[in-house]
Amino acid sequence: MRSRLLILPLTFTLLACTDDGTTALDEAGSTTNPGGESGDTDDSSESESETEETEETETGEPEPICGDGSVAADELCDDGNSIDDDGCSNACVPRACSITWMHVDDSPTINYVADPNALTPAFDELQNGDIVVAQLDDSLGNHDIRVRVHAPDGALVSQTFVELSPLRDEVHDILADPSGDFFIAGTATAGTDGVATVVRISGIDGSEQWRFESNGEVPSSHDWAAALALDDQGRLLVATMVNRAEGGRTVELHALDPMTGVSEWMGSWVGLPDGYDYDFATDLVFDAARARSYVAVAQQRGVDWWEPVVLAFEAPDEQPVLEMMPLGDGVDSTPEYDVPLALIMSPSGRLWMASQETEAAVFHTLISELDPDDGALLQSLDSRDLGVGKGENGSGMQSLAVGPEGELAWTGSTFTAGTGSGFVLALDEDGQLDCVVGVEVQDLMRAFVASDGGIYAGGMQPISGAGRGVVLRVR
Repeated sequence: MRSRLLILPLTFTLLACTDDGTTALDEAGSTTNPGGESGDTDDSSESESETEETEETETGEPEPICGDGSVAADELCDDGNSIDDDGCSNACVPRACSITWMHVDDSPTINYVADPNALTPAFDELQNGDIVVAQLDDSLGNHDIRVRVHAPDGALVSQTFVELSPLRDEVHDILADPSGDFFIAGTATAGTDGVATVVRISGIDGSEQWRFESNGEVPSSHDWAAALALDDQGRLLVATMVNRAEGGRTVELHALDPMTGVSEWMGSWVGLPDGYDYDFATDLVFDAARARSYVAVAQQRGVDWWEPVVLAFEAPDEQPVLEMMPLGDGVDSTPEYDVPLALIMSPSGRLWMASQETEAAVFHTLISELDPDDGALLQSLDSRDLGVGKGENGSGMQSLAVGPEGELAWTGSTFTAGTGSGFVLALDEDGQLDCVVGVEVQDLMRAFVASDGGIYAGGMQPISGAGRGVVLRVR
């Protein structure tokens, strides 16, 4: 998996997709270098001379030079080197990823206008290499959780419906057990009195083996189980959020016996005591080297102000041993819905967080490396520096995943006037752009990298006023 990762500020635009979901280069990207240069920057004196003699454009800006490391004018990327067969060619055109297959549900599954995030899928890999996908489905009229198993070639191996309650449910994460069973984290009866729920489901017949529930103190509140992981003792870790009677929420971290679902240990955290404590957990990773669990939390710090926080727990301590807020500006001057989207840890022990940042009602994404020992911000990459679509209402990565060789996969969407376009990025272990593809799907909200390096992405496509689940494989 990854040894060291250095993310570089590459910039590009999306590739266009044909009607059947396959990839085609944008017209500007299918021609020669817009600046007319070869991209060979080995001769520094020649590059300097070319820069000095470059004619200005009609806007007064100099013509771009492919290979100088700065994206300008119609360049689609510029990685500052003269290697033609890497992620960005000497014509400043990014290499196109291939969509090996894409599945779009045959029938609408949910009213996406009422709940745009309801179709966010959850992924994991079974020991035989098949991919298990959990996604909300109301084709049976009850908002159940549909669990599909796909072979790497896209073939549907099996399908199971999981009912957490007779009413509306939610799914937030899925984790495969080495035995072939799988765990699902979500919410039962999300539309009335939501209960944070985790179930173990048989991989043979889809039957429920056990159920764990954590219900808050407030009737008709929305509690949920946000994320799952396994610790070094083989226990099932689950991050939950429950509502308190005195107001606000408590973030909990439970360590469950995977065979029985019994909680063996619980850590908890409460945010600010001044009433601004509508906090919620979003993701969870376990660090075996430090025997430490990290939980990503969106912390409310003002009336319209949220900031990402990362908590570090070490059993048997019931309170976090570390509370990190490396991105907070400490000022409640304008409404800011800045929340963590994903938290990952590389095989070499590097901690990464993707977080949404909002400025003047336009959002973007930060990909930040945090020091796992003290929470210090080591480096950060802004999606605005990547030029991903640059929609008027924002663009950003909705999910971040790491692969077996340390490679990263990003997926997300760009929006203009309420219309979105999805994209998937692949980077190598050194953080260099490997390939990029645009997808004619409005919301791509989750990414996952399998052991064979295949990138799986999923989300929702609106058709005739209703959402249809989408799952695709890229490489």
